Amino acid sequence: MLVLFVTFQIIRYTLRSIFAKILLVFFIFSFLLYHFSPSFALFHVIFRNFAILNFFYFIIQPIFISVEESLHMGICIQNGKSKSIVGLGITYFVIKRNHLILIISVASKFQRNIELSKKIQIHGGAPLLILLFLCIIITLILPITTIPIKTLVLFWLILSVFPISSLIPFKFIFETDGYCILKDAKHLKFPKPKLIRELLCGIFYGLRYIFLGSKHTKKCGIEVANARIVNAFNWVQKGEFENALNKLEEELKNDNNNPELYNNTAWCYCELGTKIYRAITLVKKAIELNPDEATYYDTLSWCYFKKGDINKAKHFLSKAISIEPHNSIFQSHLRKIVKKSSNLLLDKEEEKC
Repeated sequence: MLVLFVTFQIIRYTLRSIFAKILLVFFIFSFLLYHFSPSFALFHVIFRNFAILNFFYFIIQPIFISVEESLHMGICIQNGKSKSIVGLGITYFVIKRNHLILIISVASKFQRNIELSKKIQIHGGAPLLILLFLCIIITLILPITTIPIKTLVLFWLILSVFPISSLIPFKFIFETDGYCILKDAKHLKFPKPKLIRELLCGIFYGLRYIFLGSKHTKKCGIEVANARIVNAFNWVQKGEFENALNKLEEELKNDNNNPELYNNTAWCYCELGTKIYRAITLVKKAIELNPDEATYYDTLSWCYFKKGDINKAKHFLSKAISIEPHNSIFQSHLRKIVKKSSNLLLDKEEEKC
């Protein structure tokens, strides 16, 4: 159902582009030419080529993009981050008079609480998983098909273009999965063997999401996702902070190297307005374990905001924004902090008067 929904969304947005309208017009025109003069070989070639082009642009491309983005979401869900998915972002080339020319990118939007190592799995697992399935399909079809091997290999190469190209490190208007993988790996200072293992974990999570469902707990390498932790994180996302705190504090005793545990526990205390000093200590530990995660600086900023220290709140929020400048939650927190700061200045002026 998720793939069908995403496919529908992509086709709907694709049809809005000028390029798509041009393709459809030429396809209809070539069909009419072929219909009225079927014996004319040139019209037949033109119609056949436009039919193939339309098929790949309106059917194959949306299906492959939707499968990949659905797997991105699936791996995200498998990592206990279902509340982090906020929708799809679709990017176009735009020329004069704001005409939409060509769809170039579709991407799942994510927010908050996704570690860099998880981002590598999310970005890398989906395209690699598509390639894996393509290889399996071709291997199974070859022995039983009467289609010439050359044609089948050509078809496989065409289908492989999208997942392969998505892994090429490239940044122009949008960021490819390959670019995101290298950027996140650089932040984490991943050695190559560990990077490969993370990408394989992405495939592993995607397969388990497809065959076992999103609620199935996962195990990959040295990392085990505890079902109790996942439930506690879900309570945090729902705003049930008191229920989450008991479990989080209990898990902290067993796992003192998980920055997400420290960050979520700190967030609960912060939102409840209790033990702010403990919240600050916890989130600082999360930053110590993973200094490149913007969310942790946002949590620390919000703790200082609740404590009433506006200057420190601004300082740490600016760090979060420098890492993720387009994060809407950080921008919302910034507006609240600036508003609070302005009110404090007005109060001081009134006292002077």
